[in-house]
Amino acid sequence: RHISRNPISSRNSWSSYGYYAEEKTTGYSLNNDLLLNVDKTFGDFQLEGLAGGTIYFKKDDYFQANTQGGLSVPGFYSLRASKNPIEWDTDLTRQQVNSLFGRVSISYKRMAYLDVTGRNDWNSTLSEEERSYFYPSVSGSFVVSEILPATSWLDFWKLRSSWTVTKATP
Repeated sequence: RHISRNPISSRNSWSSYGYYAEEKTTGYSLNNDLLLNVDKTFGDFQLEGLAGGTIYFKKDDYFQANTQGGLSVPGFYSLRASKNPIEWDTDLTRQQVNSLFGRVSISYKRMAYLDVTGRNDWNSTLSEEERSYFYPSVSGSFVVSEILPATSWLDFWKLRSSWTVTKATP
């Protein structure tokens, strides 16, 4: 809670007739996650996976009020001391984002790798047409030095490539 005030006849202030204001902001957020993991080896192949979901909820409550026209009683700092009807503003905002996501990684003999990911979010504050958005990615790599003859000047050589889509939210 924040309070602002100035006495009657003060210079360089909100009002030379006196002023009083209250501002209060409260809120909270909750975040709930569920994760499932897998890690299996099948001969020369290794499979790692992750799947999960998140529910995020946020609520903010704002209130602000101030006197208008000065204070009716010198030294009495209250909204009830406003000479004219008070000016006030309130705002209540809520947001919920539901998400599902996953990742699958496959490797062969610890030299060839493929990773695929995906995530979909549903944001309650966006319009119905834009509320759901998906962003995938694919990446691959190959450790070339694993198939080359050993040399003293080259210990490790890896080729990598990736592709992704992102969406910025307001």
